[in-house]
Amino acid sequence: MLSVRAYQLAQLAAIKHARRALRDLGLENDAWVDPFRAVERAGALLFFAPLKGLCGAYMPRLPKGDAAGVLVSITYPLSVQRFTAAHELGHLWMGHSPSVDKEEDILPRGGVDQTGGMARTEEEVKAEAFAAHFLMPMRRVSERIGSLGLSSADVNVPDTVYELSLWFGVSYAAMAWHLATLKHIDRPTVQRLLETKPKRIKQQALGRDVGIDWHNDVWSLSTRHSGEVVHARVGDALTITLPSHATGGYLWDVAAVDSPAVEVLWTEPGTGAAKRDETSLVGSSPPQRAVLRVKALGEHPISVFERRPWELSDQSGEFRLTIVAEPVPERGLFARQRQALIRT
Repeated sequence: MLSVRAYQLAQLAAIKHARRALRDLGLENDAWVDPFRAVERAGALLFFAPLKGLCGAYMPRLPKGDAAGVLVSITYPLSVQRFTAAHELGHLWMGHSPSVDKEEDILPRGGVDQTGGMARTEEEVKAEAFAAHFLMPMRRVSERIGSLGLSSADVNVPDTVYELSLWFGVSYAAMAWHLATLKHIDRPTVQRLLETKPKRIKQQALGRDVGIDWHNDVWSLSTRHSGEVVHARVGDALTITLPSHATGGYLWDVAAVDSPAVEVLWTEPGTGAAKRDETSLVGSSPPQRAVLRVKALGEHPISVFERRPWELSDQSGEFRLTIVAEPVPERGLFARQRQALIRT
C-alpha cells in the first residue's frame, strides 16, 4: 500500500510520461486523442476480446518476441475501452512488468481508500494517471472549458461534466474524477455528481422520448459549437439549439441535412407561438431545436443555413459540423494492424 506522498510522486511521474508520449507519438496538438492508434504507433500489437471482469492486459516484448501486446475487453462501453487502451499504453510506455487489469484497476474510484492509504501498486497508480492525462491533457481541458464559456459554477453541474466527457471520449465518472484531480472541483462535488446517472442527463437533454438506445450518447450542441468535429458513434443523438429569427421570416433548414448518414428525428421551429417567460423580448422568437441521429460510419460534414424559404439567397445564419463515426472495435487484432498484415 502506497503512502499519500508516494502516490503523489507516482502521479507526477506519470503525468510527465503522458505529456512526452503525446509529443513523441505526434498527438500533442490533437483535440481528440485516439488511444488505439497510439498503441499501434508505440509499436505494440493490440487485441480485442470479450472478457468479463477483466478490462485489459499488457505484456511487454519478450526477448525473442516481435512486439509487446495489449489486450482490451470489448465487454465494456467504448469510453472504458478507450481508457483501458490508454492505461495499458501507460504500462508499455513506462516499461512496466506484465499486468492484468481488472475493473478496480480501470474504472474510476478516486484513488484513496477509506483508510487514507493508496490501495494499488505504484505501477497501477502510474498507469491510471497516465491514461487520464493522456486522454484529457490539462491544457486541453482548460481550453475546452474556455471555448464553451463555462464558469467554475458550471463545472459543478452534471450536464456540463457529461458534455465534457463526450468531447474527450471518456466516461462520465472518469471526467468527474479528472476534474477533481485538476482542481476544478473538489471530491465531495464528485460524489454528488456521481449520484446523477448519465441516462438521466441524456433524457433531460432530449426533452422528449425519441426512442434512442440509451447506451448511446446525446450531444447538446449550439452555435458555439459551429465548426467543431464531433467524434460520435452510430446511434448517437445530436440535439442542436439554434437562435431563431422567425419573426423576420428566417428559418433554419434542418431538414435539408437528412441523408443516409444523418437522420433528422424531429425539429421544433422557433416560432412566436411558444409560451414566453417574463424575460423574453417582445417580438423575439424562442430558439429552434432539432434532434439528429448518426446512421452511418465515416466522416460526415453537415451544414444548416438560416434563410427565408422564399428567398434562399438571403442567408442570415450558418451552422457547420463534421461528424466522425468510426467502427466500434471488434474481436481480434486491431483492424488497422490486421489490414497492414494482409497487405504484406
